[in-house]
Amino acid sequence: MDLEPRLPEWPTFGREPDLSPEAVDVKLPTTLSLDEAFRAAFYLVERYLAVEDQPSDDLVLFMQYMRSDPARLGDWMNSVRRALTDGGAANGYMHLEQGGIES
Repeated sequence: MDLEPRLPEWPTFGREPDLSPEAVDVKLPTTLSLDEAFRAAFYLVERYLAVEDQPSDDLVLFMQYMRSDPARLGDWMNSVRRALTDGGAANGYMHLEQGGIES
């Protein structure tokens, strides 16, 4: 089984990433696979960089890391493990909103 995340092509800075009309109407699931979650995180960084005319070098480097660093898979899996065991789910730590994620 190939665990390596599959990512889109490099973003064009200074423009909004495209979201297809079909994607707008997709009902959000309550859970994601590791690959889906990694791609969602990638798209979040891509979106932030795309709206900036002069994106931060640090975030550009982070995007490059997410795209091609050999350690990214292990780092991602360890980050997921940390999120699952840090007690955050019980105390509301770093949730998107108080009631959970809206779908």
